[in-house]
Amino acid sequence: MVEKEQQEVQQKYILLQMIENQMRQIEQDIREISNRNQDLSLLKNHLDTLKESQANVKLKAPIGAGIYVDAELKNSKDVFINIGAGVIVKKTIPEAKSIIDKQIGEMERALDQLSKNIETLASKAQETQHELQHLMNTEHEH
Repeated sequence: MVEKEQQEVQQKYILLQMIENQMRQIEQDIREISNRNQDLSLLKNHLDTLKESQANVKLKAPIGAGIYVDAELKNSKDVFINIGAGVIVKKTIPEAKSIIDKQIGEMERALDQLSKNIETLASKAQETQHELQHLMNTEHEH
């Protein structure tokens, strides 16, 4: 095989590996976003349950890492939301659900974009594989 052809084959292999790595990363991103979407949907269901609850109900409140404390629900109409940078604001349950809906919408748009990206990469990988196969067939002819 001529040195130029060897370099071209090597470049195609490297390109193919890069594409495959990008596709694996996107697939992982898709899984993470899908899991987050499921968590948000579950949270909306919990908010509906909370809205139907009466005040002064005893419950177990999570404080992290699977640890709970006894607590009493004083107000079932409002929740507190961390809006970033440690800032917490009071919202009604419908307002909180609206925020969650917006987050779900943003994630669905991100999932759509990631799906398009992976389709583009898959097409590019297939094209690169064909070019590589052609180069390999050309090598055997020489």
